[in-house]
Amino acid sequence: MAAYMFYFKLGDTFFFYEGASSLWNTFAVNPIEGLQLWQLESREHSAAYFHITSTIGYFNSPAEWSFIKIAGLINLLCFNNFFCLSVCFAFLSFLGSWAIYRVFSNLYPGNEWPFFYVILLVPSCLIWSSGLLKDTFCLAFIGFVFYAAYKLLHNSFHMKYVTAIVVGFFLIWLIKPYLAYTFSFSIALWLFLKFLRHISQPIIKSVLVMSFFAILFLTVINLFGVLRQIEGQTAFQESMAKVEGYHYEFERSKQQDNSNYTLGTVDYSVVGILKKAPIAIVTALVKPFIWEPSKPAVKLMGLESLAYLIGLLWIVLRSGFWSRLSTHLNNDEIFLCFSFVLFLSLVVGITAYNYGLLMRLRTPLLPFFGAGLVILHQSVTNSRLSSQ
Repeated sequence: MAAYMFYFKLGDTFFFYEGASSLWNTFAVNPIEGLQLWQLESREHSAAYFHITSTIGYFNSPAEWSFIKIAGLINLLCFNNFFCLSVCFAFLSFLGSWAIYRVFSNLYPGNEWPFFYVILLVPSCLIWSSGLLKDTFCLAFIGFVFYAAYKLLHNSFHMKYVTAIVVGFFLIWLIKPYLAYTFSFSIALWLFLKFLRHISQPIIKSVLVMSFFAILFLTVINLFGVLRQIEGQTAFQESMAKVEGYHYEFERSKQQDNSNYTLGTVDYSVVGILKKAPIAIVTALVKPFIWEPSKPAVKLMGLESLAYLIGLLWIVLRSGFWSRLSTHLNNDEIFLCFSFVLFLSLVVGITAYNYGLLMRLRTPLLPFFGAGLVILHQSVTNSRLSSQ
């Protein structure tokens, strides 16, 4: 919140507040009209409310308008106070981060302090997930979904956890669909692996494993057809058109702002995006290098990226890492963390084209990246001790 107030002085958080304030003002005058305005869909310019919707900058963007409506509900409890609303979202983000911390610290007792540092004290998360932003909201509900999935695994089946997962994913999907897709894939895979370990009957376990690999094999065999179907989807075409627009704008302003980056010539197809996957992932996780940007906020991101890179190299270069790689990969939480990190870093790396935006978009993956490094370090240490 402070970063936007005193450093940037303009940005999404103020546009979101203006929209939430419009909902509050309408509701304060006439609650019925306020409710009707809240029920409007994005781009639904009703004649009765056009004088309001035309002044809301993000009304024509479905994701942003959905977030404004959520902020508008919370704003009813804040009496249209910007600081109160920002603190509410910051507290919501803290609860989500705390939920992530609780899960990992319960699964790996003895690592509470390392998890505390890499989950709750990440600079990017403290800056970009502490105010009225979509990233704040999404990080919160990622934490809630993760905690509910953990409780579902370690407690008896309870509908409240299933409800929390469904509602959580729905809210994330409303705000950031790509984040819902990437996280749902990783969580589903994590739950499947955990479920396999709880099955004691070898026959059932073998059938499930064979079914999984059969589906994977059929997907690979029909990969070309699947890619064609994906490219034919309107949602994919619209997403690629939006990404291409981002790239064009950032490329055009690159000479004036060295916080922008490029991945070279991009073919905006599924195959073209996959070809850029390695450089996009590396860019999202370890760039910018500290000598590249000139802005203080982006230099902070460079130091943060350098810390992650040093931590990763220190782990993979230790003796015993490569010789027992299969043992490390057999860890369900390592698989969860790094599958989510890789998928999301591909999406944000290929999309952002600006280090400041990248710093914001990658905040949901950083707690899992740090936690994955802590777990991987413990796995390597245990492997070395067992081999002595």
